[in-house]
Amino acid sequence: MTSYQTFLQKLRGGLSRYLGEGYRVEIREVRKNNGVVCSGLMILCGDSNVFPTIYMEELFQSYVDGVPLSHIMHNVLCLYERCRIRENFDTEIFRDFKRIRERIAYRLVGYEKNREQLPEIPHMRYLDMALVCYISFPMEGPGSAAALVRQDMCRLWGIGEEELFACAGENTPRLFPACIRDMRQVLKKRTESSYEKEESAYMYLLTNKKGQYGAVCMVYPQLLQKVAQRLEHNFFILPGSVHETILVPERRGVKGSDFGAIVREINRTQVDPEEVLTDSVYYYDRKKEKILILDNSC
Repeated sequence: MTSYQTFLQKLRGGLSRYLGEGYRVEIREVRKNNGVVCSGLMILCGDSNVFPTIYMEELFQSYVDGVPLSHIMHNVLCLYERCRIRENFDTEIFRDFKRIRERIAYRLVGYEKNREQLPEIPHMRYLDMALVCYISFPMEGPGSAAALVRQDMCRLWGIGEEELFACAGENTPRLFPACIRDMRQVLKKRTESSYEKEESAYMYLLTNKKGQYGAVCMVYPQLLQKVAQRLEHNFFILPGSVHETILVPERRGVKGSDFGAIVREINRTQVDPEEVLTDSVYYYDRKKEKILILDNSC
């Protein structure tokens, strides 16, 4: 069986020969959320300073499953053409906080799984999670453009964490408005099937309108209180991923302990490792206007 590293070198070599002079193909390690390290392939052209990163893990699996290398090369080149930005990016924008401040947002990550990285990153504890900031850039086509804010960037800008998070707190709900949908409609759209079961009738998906880093909507000011008023119930919050949470109104016979094993199982079997938020289940108390962490150890 071809090893992963052998596959990477074959793919890199094949692309280099096909593209010829004027292009440079590189494979770099990319550290992602939760300490996950992935192999990213980058095609550099001329003096361009912006290039898409194409991750290799799924492509390797397709190769192991029998997809010819030539087909994988074709798919990589098609993705590159769709995602590439043909104009140079003004990197000086990163040096000027006044130019970048309107694009600073925050997102939630798990605290424990990112403990080693967090000292290098401005962050704010939130329950057993952490808020981290990033710079969001509008982008045409598939993919996204975002740059994580690190401590050295704050030093360059001459700002402290308080100002940074104040900025992100104002911008995030504006850039990424919250979106709440009935889970029956979500499941129907995702599976093209009708879900009218009792359990799905009392569940709601909370994310943002772009579906990117939408779990952070749970920290939007007064949002959960408005949800509780509309539902006329306290509710449980199940972290689906860094992109979304599921809200389950509290009703007779439903206990938080019922959800702990479900969340853990979904995280291990249905969510990519870098997109896992936490194994915790949370509870929103509308009288206290407070989120509590439930004991999920059982």
